[in-house]
Amino acid sequence: MKIAVRGVVARLGLLVSALSVCSLSMVATAALPVSVAAGATSGPTSEPGSVAPGRGDGPGPTFLTRFVARDPGVPVAVAGTVVLRADECASRLVVAREGAGTVREVVPPELACDEGYMRYELDTAALEANVPHTAEIHDATGEVTDRIAFTPVARVRGVVPALPKGVYVTNGWADAPVAAGLRYIEEVRGAVPVWVQGIAVIVAWRTLQPDPSLPLDTARIDEALDYAERQRLLRGGLPLPTIFIVKAGDYATPTWYYQRLGRPAYHFPGGEGVGTLPWDYVMGDLFAAVTSQIAARYDGRAEYPDFAGIYLSGAGTPHYPEMWSSRPTRCGVWNADVGVLGRIDYADFTWDPPGCPVQPALPDPLKQAEAYVSTTRLMASQFTRTTLIAMLDVTPPAEGRNRTTTAMEHILDQGFDTVFGDAADRYTVGVTNPGRHTFDPNNHNFREKDWHKYRVLAAYAERHPVFRLMELGPTQFGPPPVEGSGTPGWYLPTADPAADRYAMREVVRYCAGPAEDDPNRYERYVDADADGADDFDVACDGMIIHRTNLDAAYRVHQWVFDRCTVWQAAWDVWTDSTPPVPTTGDYCEEPAPARPPAR
Repeated sequence: MKIAVRGVVARLGLLVSALSVCSLSMVATAALPVSVAAGATSGPTSEPGSVAPGRGDGPGPTFLTRFVARDPGVPVAVAGTVVLRADECASRLVVAREGAGTVREVVPPELACDEGYMRYELDTAALEANVPHTAEIHDATGEVTDRIAFTPVARVRGVVPALPKGVYVTNGWADAPVAAGLRYIEEVRGAVPVWVQGIAVIVAWRTLQPDPSLPLDTARIDEALDYAERQRLLRGGLPLPTIFIVKAGDYATPTWYYQRLGRPAYHFPGGEGVGTLPWDYVMGDLFAAVTSQIAARYDGRAEYPDFAGIYLSGAGTPHYPEMWSSRPTRCGVWNADVGVLGRIDYADFTWDPPGCPVQPALPDPLKQAEAYVSTTRLMASQFTRTTLIAMLDVTPPAEGRNRTTTAMEHILDQGFDTVFGDAADRYTVGVTNPGRHTFDPNNHNFREKDWHKYRVLAAYAERHPVFRLMELGPTQFGPPPVEGSGTPGWYLPTADPAADRYAMREVVRYCAGPAEDDPNRYERYVDADADGADDFDVACDGMIIHRTNLDAAYRVHQWVFDRCTVWQAAWDVWTDSTPPVPTTGDYCEEPAPARPPAR
């Protein structure tokens, strides 16, 4: 009954939506202007107030930030700060409240011109909540050239529930079904076992907004939350908190971003795909308009209790995939959707045409840090009652010191409390995709750089209490490493179930921190600089393990481990009692060997 009621409520208007342009003319906007509210910001600028050639189909500036109505006459609900972008620089921006006229008027230089685009950060929390508003832009002659509508939601701040400690599992990549993609982990009556504390679901921007002229498509988020609600009943009332890894950049980018905006694309070597630069504010700002709608619908809502965490994504963040890619080698412009339809593909672009912007040889981590701070502040203003998850990633060894870690270290040097204020209390900080090289004591070339992100995480944890999350990427393991043996250690897969089981258990048990009384466990203290000194220990409060390492039927080229291996390790790390007999029998006595997926 609860599920049905929630679905009905969502269909009656809680779904984020927006008002179409034709209905906007019904909203009054004429009134005397007032000064810009204190604290309003304009973000990065280039020659404030300058004007660049138009990119739209009609005369004058047109909004790139769109809020499209699902129900005509019901403006889209938005939360926190949204960035209003237009395809040209504008001479004036007017924000009006329905029935009350102008509440804010902005002109250059506060109304910034960033790369020839209008940009203005609007704090919707400073507007009257639950009342429709409009924003309109004017050209140099004073004519209104475009108008959008939205409704700010009330922001209620309070204690954010902490994520439970333990193992989280995924349903697969961004195109994998949610419920069907989690059957591999289910046990009796289709219940997710109690040793699994939660799930993580990847959602691509292109899935949420395949066409900017259509309403936001949140079906994948709803499916995940419906699944978690059903599991609460199957698990005897035990919740299944859900983390959403909402990705921007690379193949998660909708095709319209390049097709309609004419933005340059860059190719990253090593098969890392097509994307923009990590500090592309245009892309980050349009993505932030999407997250604002997600927050308005789900953040802290009683009908969505399992919406527990969201990854920070957008310009400058590790889950903006360009953040960890190598330097771009080619510049391209949109040609046609000829590759994988509806998804960014190398074949969709004309590469190295005349006039394609030349970029620096190596992306600047300080620029990435600046973009990261901007994105974090935006999302922190939107999600006031959801855990914000910031992850560290790693760049290839040829790039020198890990740029992502360098960017995060720059932010930490300023202090999270200083940079983000009370949002620091809602942070989960972690590391993403530690691979087999991470655990190989003989591969110092890559390992030193990979471990450096753990040092940054440990340094932050010492200054501010934080939930530490490790996201284990698709990987393979082998026999326990032997220091000084010259063997690659964790690199080689093996048919020996005992060795494989030991390897996988040890990865999870890294979260336990040092255990010097256990001679069979790999040394917890990590010598990140290979200087013979123990720099810090690795510990974490939760671990996301991807389906690739647990589901033999997923058909990817990685190794799969007996689930009992993870179950036992999780129990060792996060509980003090003796593990109970699993609901499907004592399948821990004869663990299956690690094996490649079925082909």
